[in-house]
Amino acid sequence: MTKHNKRSEALFIEDMIIGAENVLEFCHQLSFHDFEDDYKTSSAVLYNLQIIGEGASKVGLKTRRKHPEINWRAMKAFRNYVAHEYFGISLKEVWAVIQKNIPEDMKNLRLILIEIETAESKGKRK
Repeated sequence: MTKHNKRSEALFIEDMIIGAENVLEFCHQLSFHDFEDDYKTSSAVLYNLQIIGEGASKVGLKTRRKHPEINWRAMKAFRNYVAHEYFGISLKEVWAVIQKNIPEDMKNLRLILIEIETAESKGKRK
């Protein structure tokens, strides 16, 4: 068994939340042009978007089905886009994801995490 298989679903969701928080913090008060011109920030954001997508790939089918408000497939696909198309990434597309998806996804992920932790503390998953 690899190390990541020992991690709970809650930990992967925590990773996703931390990644989203990092993205929003790194981009706070930046314009698109600032983001585009700052290689360190754009690189850090891309790394955290990969973490979000990787975490999404580790969330179980039961949770994914229970929470269709999260576009799990798109998160995984965007992770693959960043990881494999690094030479042709559109920072405009990345910026759109940051502005349109990350805040709402982070809010929903926090609610899912609370639900999971509550169920685990009761000793069962709904």
